[in-house]
Amino acid sequence: MKAKKKPFHALDLQQLNLTEATIIAPRTERTSLSLPAARKSGRILKGTLMEQTAELVQLLRSEDKVI
Repeated sequence: MKAKKKPFHALDLQQLNLTEATIIAPRTERTSLSLPAARKSGRILKGTLMEQTAELVQLLRSEDKVI
């Protein structure tokens, strides 16, 4: 509740020793821009639930190396 009782002090640019030019000037520079790599298309697993699960685990282990 102390935060509600604290006074709020508004500071202007001169009090912070800043100018409008320093605030507006960009601080970063873009060196290049490219598209992300193309993604593989999705895959629909067929079979029973147990077969789908086994195939999914096998794909995650061998192709994507997730688990």
